[in-house]
Amino acid sequence: GWGGGNGGGWGRTSITVYENSNFRGASREFTGEDRNLGRTPFNDRISSVRVQGRWEVCTDAEFRGRCRIVEGDVRNLSGGFNDSISSMRPVRGGGRDR
Repeated sequence: GWGGGNGGGWGRTSITVYENSNFRGASREFTGEDRNLGRTPFNDRISSVRVQGRWEVCTDAEFRGRCRIVEGDVRNLSGGFNDSISSMRPVRGGGRDR
């Protein structure tokens, strides 16, 4: 086999969004960018996320407004991002931040 673990950064990248904190409420998985969540029931309603890989989430459509890189599970979005995410996309490459 190919072994296990999430190392290497070549695995599948996805983000699962939840309407409520602690991964509760309605949820949906995204595997590619969504530049305008206004077309979904989740616009300005996301309160927690589970992330495989690294994703950028932004408070406005088209990756505008305030953006933040998210990794791993976030059970309670804070810092102005709760119920305010309107676009998101996977972050390509870049294992090490300088």
